[in-house]
Amino acid sequence: MNNCSILEIGTEEIPAKLVNQIHENIKNKLNELLDEYRIDYKKIDVYGAPRRITIKIKGISEYQKEEVNEIKGPPKNIAFDKDGNPTKAATGFARGLNIEISDLIERDTKKGVYLYAVTKSDREKTQVLLKEIYSRLIQEVN
Repeated sequence: MNNCSILEIGTEEIPAKLVNQIHENIKNKLNELLDEYRIDYKKIDVYGAPRRITIKIKGISEYQKEEVNEIKGPPKNIAFDKDGNPTKAATGFARGLNIEISDLIERDTKKGVYLYAVTKSDREKTQVLLKEIYSRLIQEVN
């Protein structure tokens, strides 16, 4: 995780009294965006001159973090009939998530055994996402 990314932004002359606040706003917004896009990093540094802002992200991960979601479905006693065959509740739940019934898992809860679907989101390369992240940063920072 020794990767780093640098962005330099040309600006109009920034009044000296606003420089620190602008740098802090950029750092906070970039932190927010990297979290939203599930990208790990070690440190964000923001530097500036009267007409330039430079942003350096140190230790940026090569790929997004994997996101795992668990979606609670119907109770097992409603999802399967007495012979163990799936009912409309199970088939509808699985179809709605575009997964097979065999991919559903059972979990004990306080209210009994329920079916769950576990989905994982695709991981993009950080390099691909940075174009969108930097574009949003420039548009949304205040």
